This record gives sequence, C-alpha cells and structure tokens, in this order.
Amino acid sequence: MKKLCILRHAQTESALQDDDFNRPLTAQGRDDAVTIFQKLQGLGITPDHIYCSPAKRTLQTLQPFEIVIKASRIIKPQSLYLGSAGTILSSIQTASIDVETLLVVAHNPGVHQLVQTLAGSGKLGLQDMVFYNYHPGCLSVLEFADLNDWNLIQPQSGYLSHVLMPPSLAK
Repeated sequence: MKKLCILRHAQTESALQDDDFNRPLTAQGRDDAVTIFQKLQGLGITPDHIYCSPAKRTLQTLQPFEIVIKASRIIKPQSLYLGSAGTILSSIQTASIDVETLLVVAHNPGVHQLVQTLAGSGKLGLQDMVFYNYHPGCLSVLEFADLNDWNLIQPQSGYLSHVLMPPSLAK
C-alpha cells in the first residue's frame, strides 16, 4: 500500500521582509518540526523518498527527517515553492514506482487543496480537521490501497489515516 505524507512547513517568522523565499522558521516552528517527525516515527512511518520545496522554511521543517533519509532520496523541485495542488500532484506523479512512502513538504494553499482533493475517505473526524484549515506544521497521511504507480493517483482515491498537528496549536 502506498502512503503519501503531506506536510506544510512549520511556523515562520513574519513576512515583513521582501524575501519570502528565505523566510526562516521561528524557534517554535523548529520545535514543532521535531515533534511532528517524532510523531510520524511513532506511527512506524518512514518516508522512502521526499519532495521538498527549496524555500528556507520548508528545508528547515525537513531537517529532523534528514537523519533517516539519504540525501539522494530528497528532491527539491523549484515548482514546489508556492506550487498549486495541481503542480504538487504533478511532482508526486513522477515518483518511482518502487517508492512506497512519499513525503511532500510544501506550502499553503497548495498542500491544503491537495489533501482535500486526494482524501476520498478517512478515519472519523479527520477530514473535518483539515477541511477549513491546514495549519503550519500540519502533516496528513493518505493511504492508497489500490495504487501501484504514483503516476496513476486519482482525486478522492486516498484514505486519510492520520492528521498530525504541532503541539503549539494545542496551546
């Protein structure tokens, strides 16, 4: 069964500067990224491959995951920077057939719209959790029982099995 983990970058510094691409995470965002990584590991889920926007905040969000993923399995397409759901999906469709668990680290609104597009069903209440908002540091796990080739992924074909929220949202 193929699994797709969709992670929005963690909490960032305010966008008062003109250089959005180089906007860093806050200290809370860095802590949240570590916690989300630990929660995913606690579920026994380790990505085989990662697609990550090359923006500073997504790369910083990715840092905790890099300890278990070889650098050669991390791809940083420019198209994921502020990419739409369709653009992110196009990247996913290029994943090798042997990748069983894929992690995508990118930005809103693209990641939020992608989760909404792909989640046809899910555990009770999870779809409601991500329907209106996809907070910084939120990670969704979608399972595709009948998918053998990422190129064949279809809207509403995923089962939303987990939604991980950063602990800072519980405060």
